[in-house]
Amino acid sequence: MTTDDRPGNVNWVPVERVEINITVQDILDNLAAEAGSMAQPGPGAALDPALAQLLQQFTQLTAQLKDVISKIHAIDPTFLAGE
Repeated sequence: MTTDDRPGNVNWVPVERVEINITVQDILDNLAAEAGSMAQPGPGAALDPALAQLLQQFTQLTAQLKDVISKIHAIDPTFLAGE
């Protein structure tokens, strides 16, 4: 957009500020829940055994990450404050 393309009148509209707080723990909880629901196919559907194994591994890794985060928080609760 060049200077000549800009509209002559600009109307500023006030927008309410919204704060969103999300943590690594929130993300991991949702990922684990999603993997768990994907591992439960609908009635009459079969899940590929290799895929089921990978989803189980994913869930285990998520649990390990949550454990590591808990241990980090126990040592220094502010260390991951920027998560």
